[in-house]
Amino acid sequence: MSRLSVCCRWERQKLLIAGRGWLLILCALLLQLGIACFAQPAKQYTFDAQLYAEYIEKYAGAYSEETAQAIRAEQQKAAEQMQPGDGVYTEESRKERLLASLRHNALAELESKYSRLASCREKHPVLTYDLELTDYLRKFGMNWASLLGLLFLLPMLMLGDAQCGMEQILCPAAIGRKQLISAKLLNAVLLSVFLTAVCSGLQFAVFAYRWDFGALDVPIQSLTGFEQCALDLTVRSGMLLCAVLRMLAAAAFAMVVCALSVLLRRTPAVISAAVLLVGIGAFLSGAYPAFAAWFLYSPLSSMNALRFASASDLLCMCGALLLKTAALRFLAQRIRGR
Repeated sequence: MSRLSVCCRWERQKLLIAGRGWLLILCALLLQLGIACFAQPAKQYTFDAQLYAEYIEKYAGAYSEETAQAIRAEQQKAAEQMQPGDGVYTEESRKERLLASLRHNALAELESKYSRLASCREKHPVLTYDLELTDYLRKFGMNWASLLGLLFLLPMLMLGDAQCGMEQILCPAAIGRKQLISAKLLNAVLLSVFLTAVCSGLQFAVFAYRWDFGALDVPIQSLTGFEQCALDLTVRSGMLLCAVLRMLAAAAFAMVVCALSVLLRRTPAVISAAVLLVGIGAFLSGAYPAFAAWFLYSPLSSMNALRFASASDLLCMCGALLLKTAALRFLAQRIRGR
């Protein structure tokens, strides 16, 4: 067994057992479980969701021009029923026009969705009920538990020796400092990937238990907002790809926190600076989505990263995340090895 392996194992034992880091990991998992259990889909629609679901069930299936014409015809019929008749105005007629109005709004939303599916018909999209699923996919990127866990665990890993006065004893020579920092950085990457992967898996399992996910095996272009995605993916494979991107982003975030730790040398300052960088990165990622990989410093990457992505964009994003992780690791090692 190499010196680096022994040092890595020793650092993990110090963090998780002696430093009681396992309690922080348990708290992060419980927090993620709570978020997944109590999260509710947004139901603030401008149309009747029940009528919309009925029409989705009626016209469900692969896109076809005949179905598009049938939807437009039924919408026109509902529009005609909304108009006041020449007869006597009664409570029953008022209810009929109200129902016709609700049907017209639901059909208008359906017609809008179907017209978007027409723009990507070469991907063979399928009309399916996706209101809760689309909202879930937005929540799937909110991996706050792993982010908070890493914010506290990584400074403990990097600064624990200095805070207890053991730093000069453990690494008085340059070779010892190099091995120690290499072990700490490797453990930081492994810990970030592990915690993000477990939180993502836990989140997916709870949501899958709570909601119906029959639409997971349809093309991702079937979902509202993903019609322009250039990737040949199902919803399920898109979620898996998102989880992989999130783990790469978590490794980059770990190196950011490690670099801040060796620069600032104080846990409160490290956490404050990391939160600031996450906020700036999130803002810049939204403002410049084409360069999101360079601004992404946290495991909060969501399915929105795939909305307009092509295969070359994904390769560039993965390469950028790996390059950023390597550069930040080199920076932290150089500063700490001085």
